[in-house]
Amino acid sequence: MTKIGLIVLNWNNYYDTKECINSILKYKISNELDIKVYLIALR
Repeated sequence: MTKIGLIVLNWNNYYDTKECINSILKYKISNELDIKVYLIALR
């Protein structure tokens, strides 16, 4: 199993961040990937 850690930065843009995370999670359907997403929200 391949392990991947991703850091997503958010700066006052909910819509783009949501689309980015949804796109990443589509790949999580595969049992061959272990994806962890870390969301950093900046103000």
